[in-house]
Amino acid sequence: MNKYVSTSLVAVLFSGCATGPDLANDPRSGGFFGGLAGVVRGDYDARKQEREDALASIRVANQSLKQDNQGLEITKNAKQSEVRNLKRQVAKLDGDVQSLSAQVANLRKRSGSAESANLQQRVGSLDKRTSALKHRTGGADTAALTKEKAQLEKEYGALLQTYMVLNDTGGSTKARPASAGLQDMPK
Repeated sequence: MNKYVSTSLVAVLFSGCATGPDLANDPRSGGFFGGLAGVVRGDYDARKQEREDALASIRVANQSLKQDNQGLEITKNAKQSEVRNLKRQVAKLDGDVQSLSAQVANLRKRSGSAESANLQQRVGSLDKRTSALKHRTGGADTAALTKEKAQLEKEYGALLQTYMVLNDTGGSTKARPASAGLQDMPK
């Protein structure tokens, strides 16, 4: 009887060596002889290696995702800085335009000229567009907003120059007689 058991055991062991590893061989099933065959054929070592390879692959993918995340974080921080800077610049421009608007209104009260009224209307229009830009500075297209801000700054500069000329001439650019300034001269 022992001879039959030993022969059977040897046959099972050799049959396990004759085939390649069976990755589907589950150590929780198959009983003692199935487990013994799995050990002999290398099923368990192959399963272990397959799982270690999968884990290594997941770690590489995880590292790549971490690097991507760091790059996105840097981009986000740069974009936030750009938006803060743009908001600050637009707020300054808005304040400058409001100040100019008050000065032009003063000039118009003093002179009452059509030119100062026209300038007040143009500054009012610029003030509305600057305020509208101020509310849109959180938008995604900062390049377009920066371009619009530059255009508004250019227009502000031209209106400021016009104001300075009108203010220096008393509110009108019409020619004044040469003797008009003589009355201010001491006698």
